[in-house]
Amino acid sequence: MHLVKVKKKKMAKIVDSELASFKKYNKDRKAAKKIKNASKEKFKEAGKEAKADAKDQRKIRKGQKSIDRKTYGSGKKGKAAKAAAIAGKAADAKMEAVGMGDPADATMDGASMMKKKGASMMKKEGASMSGEKYDAKQAYNKNLSASSRLHYLENNRADKKAKGGSHRSTIMKHMKNI
Repeated sequence: MHLVKVKKKKMAKIVDSELASFKKYNKDRKAAKKIKNASKEKFKEAGKEAKADAKDQRKIRKGQKSIDRKTYGSGKKGKAAKAAAIAGKAADAKMEAVGMGDPADATMDGASMMKKKGASMMKKEGASMSGEKYDAKQAYNKNLSASSRLHYLENNRADKKAKGGSHRSTIMKHMKNI
């Protein structure tokens, strides 16, 4: 009997120690769960704030669109008018930064503003592509009909002949197709 009591006491100690470790495990698990829930709540709050900010930004954009529609009009013409206004403001800002702009002169067009400020006008010497080059280019354009290409080729050859007229010898001037 004495042996049975000792075994029961030992078993009771083992059960008590296991119970204590189980209680400690549960306590730690609950603490971890509280921390996890707290971080979830913080994340939810941050998400709510981000959603509220996005909603405010949408309201602001919507308000700006209605202002732009009233100012410039709607559709493609309104967008073009807005783009022109923005480009004009940017050009004024650049002119101001360079020291050539004056808000009082904002009504002047570009050429008269250049004259007033003393800047030299751009000199444009000839077109961007001469007639001879254009004819040479169009003579080999596959999108044109054969007769059109032939016409451009004839013009190109005539231009070359006329251009070299003063530098050619007298015999060469009288010879054709050379």
